[in-house]
Amino acid sequence: MKKNILTKDQGFTLVEILIVIGIIAVLAAIVIVAMNPARLFGKARDTERWTEVNGIANAITQYYADNAGVLPTGIPAVGGTAIEICATTGTACTDPTPDLYDMTTAGVTPNYLPTVPVDPQSTSPNTGYFIIQASNYRVTVTATSTEQQTPDISVTQ
Repeated sequence: MKKNILTKDQGFTLVEILIVIGIIAVLAAIVIVAMNPARLFGKARDTERWTEVNGIANAITQYYADNAGVLPTGIPAVGGTAIEICATTGTACTDPTPDLYDMTTAGVTPNYLPTVPVDPQSTSPNTGYFIIQASNYRVTVTATSTEQQTPDISVTQ
């Protein structure tokens, strides 16, 4: 009986496996850099801002149409300074800072807008959205904290 001492086992060596893992890691790094996830997340948040600014402007326009051409009270007049929309209601909108627009007191929420939208990355305790009257009884709503969108997101209706 002869034993074959020179048999070769089938399989991968540790070095081969490490080389394959290294190649996969390099390819993954290239894909992540090419996709630029920070930019993609910024664009997604800007899209959310567009949606929310349009929603606020549409709610104001609907209020205007339902109330015989009268805008909600408290929106700064043409030529004034835009004010931030308050995220809550009541005294939280006037204390300690009186320069906030309360959409609930004005009758816009919940009648025309279920809730007051808030900027996805607002550092303010309020919405991060600003409102002012434009000419001819139109209203401009602006999001100033855009990430990828230049200039600011602004809708006039």
